[in-house]
Amino acid sequence: PLWASEQISVGDHDVTGLVVGLNQGMEINGRLRFDDRGTPPSSQLLLRAGVQLMSLEMGAQVRNYTSQLQPDGTFRIGGIVPGRYVMFPSLPVGNVVAIMAGGENITDTLIDRTAAGLNNVEVIMSMAPPGTIEGRVQLAPGDISDQVFVRVFPTDRRLWQEPYGAFRRYKTVRVNPDLTYTTTVPAGEYFLVAVAEGGQEWMELPTIEALAKTAVRAKVADGETVVMEVRR
Repeated sequence: PLWASEQISVGDHDVTGLVVGLNQGMEINGRLRFDDRGTPPSSQLLLRAGVQLMSLEMGAQVRNYTSQLQPDGTFRIGGIVPGRYVMFPSLPVGNVVAIMAGGENITDTLIDRTAAGLNNVEVIMSMAPPGTIEGRVQLAPGDISDQVFVRVFPTDRRLWQEPYGAFRRYKTVRVNPDLTYTTTVPAGEYFLVAVAEGGQEWMELPTIEALAKTAVRAKVADGETVVMEVRR
């Protein structure tokens, strides 16, 4: 698609003769590869994989893009209009290790494009299993187990400013009837807190800051299982 974005000032008179120039859509291209941990997926499985851009805009500005992987692991997403996006691979197996662009690590960050695309993006994946955090929840008086959730979010405050850029590190897990919970996460350090509602509207800076004050901390590596008790 072609796109245009112009700022105009409107006073107490009509605006006439306005010319808005159209621009070509931007492009993001690159390659997906696997590191040396584990056995890489078969070429047949990779043909079902792709790379996605998910728009964070609202209303008519919402646009999502998908590019299928080529046999050599390359991808190309064209026709992108300006906006804020999250990039993530769409594969049935594997975990993201890093997303690199121009020598910069853009993993778990938003891609904010205004006029230029991105070339030679490298998406590095691994077949190493993710980390697991599991344990029990100690309920507060009057709590009902099926109405309690465990929220998991990164301790890195830099990821709180734009949490949807790192959405894979934010989890909301319903507590089981036996008061246990379990979730898988990318390797890293996390806060855990038990709450009485499970909506996604909590992924905002003021709410995250408030939750962190009473949360417990857990550090997990790829393939590791960490057991944590969480109090309501």
